[in-house]
Amino acid sequence: MNGASAPSLTSIILAAGRGLRMGMPKLACETDGQSFLERILTTLNRADCRPVTVVIAEEAREYALPFAAKISMAVNPAPERGMLSSIRIGMTSTAVADGYLLFPVDHPFVKPETVRALVSEFALHPQAVIKPVYQERGGHPLIVPRVLQDYLLAHAQMESLRTAIHESGVQQIFLPINDEAVLRNINTPEDLRFP
Repeated sequence: MNGASAPSLTSIILAAGRGLRMGMPKLACETDGQSFLERILTTLNRADCRPVTVVIAEEAREYALPFAAKISMAVNPAPERGMLSSIRIGMTSTAVADGYLLFPVDHPFVKPETVRALVSEFALHPQAVIKPVYQERGGHPLIVPRVLQDYLLAHAQMESLRTAIHESGVQQIFLPINDEAVLRNINTPEDLRFP
């Protein structure tokens, strides 16, 4: 990059969902002795992605508190409004960055090298959405540029990230990734039984 500094990036873990099908908030669900939140924080640490903001529902605060030294917490007072409401809250609760790594808490098996690949691609294309693709299917986490934050805040009625990306005209880069976990959305206890 000819000596230019890398674009700034903030990770936002989207963890405000109530996890009704899991029987508890997803950030507190465990696999191999670690909560989903802890797994994702470990992944982000190994990928050298800081700072981290975790968007939670008020009733899930107790599950995030053990990690308070490593994260900033933002509370979504109405998580039933959907994931985009948590994205907006996360973006406005942290310092302005060139981009935001949006990491749903129900994708706890994503590998650190996947995150590093997304970050490297964003460094080359800091005005683009960077989305991982496994076997021709888009997954999570993804990186969105600051220009999309501006668009989301200016269009408060927008309810879908996919629609916002499409209507904003922001370039999308679909990055092939050898990590099926980008598609592995854990919604029920049964989802944990099938790797």
